[in-house]
Amino acid sequence: MMKLVNIGAVLALAFATTVANAGVYCGQKFPVGSSYLPYCTNNKSGPAVFVIHGTNRNADDYLDYLDDLDTLVIAPEFQNSGPGVYWSTSAWNKGDPSSDSQRVSSFDVLDRMIEMYHGVVVVGHSGGGQFVNRYSAGTRLQGLTYIVANPSSYMYLNKSRPFGSSSTCPYYNEYRYGLEDLNDYMQVGVAPDYANRKVIYMLGDRDTVIDSDLDTTCLANRQGRHRYERGLKFYEHLAQHYGRPVHQRVIVNGVGHSPSQMLKAARPFINTAVSLANGASTGCSGCHAPAQ
Repeated sequence: MMKLVNIGAVLALAFATTVANAGVYCGQKFPVGSSYLPYCTNNKSGPAVFVIHGTNRNADDYLDYLDDLDTLVIAPEFQNSGPGVYWSTSAWNKGDPSSDSQRVSSFDVLDRMIEMYHGVVVVGHSGGGQFVNRYSAGTRLQGLTYIVANPSSYMYLNKSRPFGSSSTCPYYNEYRYGLEDLNDYMQVGVAPDYANRKVIYMLGDRDTVIDSDLDTTCLANRQGRHRYERGLKFYEHLAQHYGRPVHQRVIVNGVGHSPSQMLKAARPFINTAVSLANGASTGCSGCHAPAQ
């Protein structure tokens, strides 16, 4: 588990290199025990929106997609080497311990950042979408909106899959794809209120390309041929598992595997969550649409 630090020290270090004017500021350091996690921020005030980078771990680009929002935006960097805490493999997007001496879960770090900066939204695309899919089911923090955009795979809640056979893919239900062999953070299981959480799955209807970044293992292929199909099938799985529609699905027409376009489409939902956190009314009726 993550080591706790003095709140005053956290604030002093976290903003040590931040300048006064809003913009894109990287190189910020969130203390993690005797180490730190780097992050980028737009240095604005207000409830925090956390945007999670993809496989390239390009936190600066992801911050840039949303830096003009009229609230605080933070893009953590789950880097693949030090200095600072780091994850040498893709284990960062499933909450595994870091590869350095701190051995801290990426999910634990985000929990602390959300508590520190009054987080209200966690949004991620591609590898970041995988992160948010799993994190939204595991964290015990309350009151958040989670936006899962175009991930390569999902964490299923039971052993059912829409395609393939367990005989040819025996480990298909191990954690990141299912709930077997969970890591330390996820050992407590899926949050009891998961079905009632505000989770939005945003799917680009042109994200159908079998590219080099797509997970093509049998474990992922049992969920569908490509990201779009996997998203559709996972949303059906949730309704079957809970016996009723849960969460929300949004089809983004004409968009493929584009983080900039998907995050642009996510803005109304982000703005609604921020407005509600600020106690303001909103005219975004679509953002309150029932699950579909």
